Amino acid sequence: MAWKRRAGNGLRNNQTILRPSAVYCGIFHIFAAVNKTCLNNDIARYRTSESPGYVIQNWLRNRNTIRYLGLWERLHNIGFNCLEFEAIESQSGLNSFALTPKTWIERTGAIGIKSKQGRYAATFAHQEIAFEFASWISPEFKLYIVEDYLRLKTDENSRLSLNWNLNRAG
Repeated sequence: MAWKRRAGNGLRNNQTILRPSAVYCGIFHIFAAVNKTCLNNDIARYRTSESPGYVIQNWLRNRNTIRYLGLWERLHNIGFNCLEFEAIESQSGLNSFALTPKTWIERTGAIGIKSKQGRYAATFAHQEIAFEFASWISPEFKLYIVEDYLRLKTDENSRLSLNWNLNRAG
């Protein structure tokens, strides 16, 4: 839902900004409540509450998702099976391609995603992977993450340049 800001606050009269929606706030609440791992099923429920497992499987079908997961695993997992990854990557994106979290873990030795089977089945992901999943679920979430990152970098740069200028004067 968009709303207009009043004049005098840095925006022109006809510019609008987005207010965080319930989806963004709900997804962000999931990240705030956990440490390093997130329950992807809870994030997937923002897309559909009936079958969050299918949402995760659809996300895993995407070639960009597979590439992101492969890169993350190469950076964080010494035991990652790169040959198996390449086989999966070559099939990703095809109409006939299907991949479950369990299959991904078993074939590649992945550590970024954990899958629990049985009565209380759930898929957990490292926080960085869960952010990528949440960005796929909600473009609004992705936009707010990018804006927050840019704001933090601007703040950091202004603090560093102030220190640099003070150090030069002394």
